[in-house]
Amino acid sequence: MSPSKPFVLSIFLLFALFSQAQEYSCNFQYMHMSGKLGKEKSIIANLIISGSQINGSYIFKQADTIVTPRLEGTIDEHGIANITEYTGNIETATFTGLISSSFAGTWRSSGGGKVLSFKLEESYPEGSIALKGYCMYADSTLLDTADTPFAHLDLSLLLPLDAEPPSPLRHMIIKSFFGKDMPGTDQDSLLFSFSKQYFNDYYNSNIDIYDGGYSFNWEKIVSSKVSMNRDGILVYCIDSYAYTGGAHGIGISRFLVFDLIEMRQLSLNDMFIPGFEDELSKLLERKFRMNYFLGADQSLTEAGLWENSIHPSENFYLANKGIGFVYNPYELAPYSMGGIYIFLVYEDIEHILKENSPLQRIQSRD
Repeated sequence: MSPSKPFVLSIFLLFALFSQAQEYSCNFQYMHMSGKLGKEKSIIANLIISGSQINGSYIFKQADTIVTPRLEGTIDEHGIANITEYTGNIETATFTGLISSSFAGTWRSSGGGKVLSFKLEESYPEGSIALKGYCMYADSTLLDTADTPFAHLDLSLLLPLDAEPPSPLRHMIIKSFFGKDMPGTDQDSLLFSFSKQYFNDYYNSNIDIYDGGYSFNWEKIVSSKVSMNRDGILVYCIDSYAYTGGAHGIGISRFLVFDLIEMRQLSLNDMFIPGFEDELSKLLERKFRMNYFLGADQSLTEAGLWENSIHPSENFYLANKGIGFVYNPYELAPYSMGGIYIFLVYEDIEHILKENSPLQRIQSRD
């Protein structure tokens, strides 16, 4: 027998929803930092702080090679950060120091072989952009019983700092982050407006069909991060996960690449010469075969893809050594294969790049 369901007049629906909702405090911020590691090595870091967690990456030049180690760590109650450096998936060093608008302390290589001092300062030189963090962490129950299912919402959003007129990047980020334009909404109320609609949808979708099962829980997690913010290029990523019942949720990654000089989103047409599609598809297929150890006589459908070709995706990102293409679950293959990432190094695509394309701009500065 189904549990009793509260009778709620529509005029009191919003009150009922938020009388059962609980919001938790959170902290989310982005820092673009630059400085010295040791006496000679100049580095640039992109750091994301979420609560006591910190992650990101930094870049430096070693001989003629650009190196971009990944960073992951924690900050204690005194503001001391302990951050592990990874090159690939190998732990290579640790940063330890006090972090605020600056970050200074000691860098130790793994195994204790080398110790250097470092000092970074938050800065946004020409060709980069400052971003402000907004976050919300909230739950809302379906019923007022102890065993009620609930909806969970976790949002972490980075937006360009307030400016007049507002940055055109702001609208494009908001549309990708929320899946809607949300016009005219003040930055500080964006997350609240979205949560109100999300919890409202959760209640209306489930209250009349709830039968006591736990698959009535919902969850949505959306976060943003930055992998490049220099030389007039911003590479912005939105990771999202959603579960609304059923066998599993789904996670996707969406990359946005912006030209900070012209303040617009870039497309593949900005990177490549006209008619690039067929050649780029061949390069993507060749790299996919290498990644999945496919022979030349094996079809892509035998490897699990829907079709025997790989189209260039507008979901791409730029990096110091080339360009990456992201295919979320169900785009190229079934859910069981997960997301598919294909990275092409600069030398592979140089012959189809436009002259003075953003990728060439990055290469010339490096």
